[in-house]
Amino acid sequence: MDEALRDRSPYECSLRLLRPDGSVRFVYSRGRASYDQDGKPVRMYGTVQDVTERKVLEMELRAAKEAAETAKPV
Repeated sequence: MDEALRDRSPYECSLRLLRPDGSVRFVYSRGRASYDQDGKPVRMYGTVQDVTERKVLEMELRAAKEAAETAKPV
């Protein structure tokens, strides 16, 4: 986000969040800032989307692929 503020460009980021109960969530965020007449950032807006289910499925698929590639032929 610092880079987006400095360059006045939109931002995108993926984050892994550890919740107080110990669970992990994955989120994807994107947005941009608006600036006043002096070029000072005055507001940021955007979205945050919980992509945990998709991320978990991707990790499971990757693990299954690696297991299949390293399995010895019968």
